[in-house]
Amino acid sequence: MQTALVIVIVLAAIAYAVYRLRLVLRRKDDPCAGCNGCECRLKK
Repeated sequence: MQTALVIVIVLAAIAYAVYRLRLVLRRKDDPCAGCNGCECRLKK
């Protein structure tokens, strides 16, 4: 039972890391990726 729980937690952590990496790679060319967008619109 403990082994299954550890496997589930490790898989969830890996899945979250892959998800965050995909977000970073998709937003790397977006100038408003680091904020909610309002600050970028006000500066224009």
